[in-house]
Amino acid sequence: MNGVSITLRTFGASLFSRGGMPRGVWVFFLVTLASIGAYLYGAFERTQIIDLGHWALFPGTPLLALALSGIPLVEPHAGKTLLYLTVAPVSRTTLAVVRTLATSMLVGCTLAAIALIANAFAEIWSVHSARQIGAIVLGSIFYTTLFGMIQLAFRKGLFAGVLFYFLIDVPLARLPAELSMLAPSWHLRVLAGPTFTSDVARVGSFSASPENSAIFLLAGTLLCGISTIAIFKRKDIGDLC
Repeated sequence: MNGVSITLRTFGASLFSRGGMPRGVWVFFLVTLASIGAYLYGAFERTQIIDLGHWALFPGTPLLALALSGIPLVEPHAGKTLLYLTVAPVSRTTLAVVRTLATSMLVGCTLAAIALIANAFAEIWSVHSARQIGAIVLGSIFYTTLFGMIQLAFRKGLFAGVLFYFLIDVPLARLPAELSMLAPSWHLRVLAGPTFTSDVARVGSFSASPENSAIFLLAGTLLCGISTIAIFKRKDIGDLC
């Protein structure tokens, strides 16, 4: 059994054990079920269900990624449960990469399911829905990697992630023209389509490009992933047992 298989099996075993599913996933699905129930009961309009699908992308993607970003390395590190994997034939690089990708897929699948449910009840099936799902998947990988790196680098990593998102990412995305290109959340919106960027002011010559936004998020994921591996490799094995 190779390192990737060992890592995936242990990740899946902890995830699907009793009480193993993260609370953040349950909270997001409960919000979805409550919204659908309110719509069927007549308390919500169709536009509010459409908003639910939009919410799954933004701010749902960065917020759920932030909530789950401790799963790959920080939570098992704090719980002293990584010793078996580090002494088994599993490199720290494999641990960091596989557990981060598995967590990002959990985030992406959760939010994609919410968006699809909302679009189904709102009877929206178009290329915009496909772009929205694609943006959710890529955004989940980026934000899970980014916040995972922040959590690993700082003692109060979750708090640092909250500060980054609300004080840097969100405000930066609302700045005019080229300045907004520095914000990951704006690139997330660009990938999903014009509907998600219409509320952001634009000044001067500026054209949004989904291709450039995808490159930005992929490059950011690679950079954060390399940083995560470097930080994780410097951890003393005594801290992992």
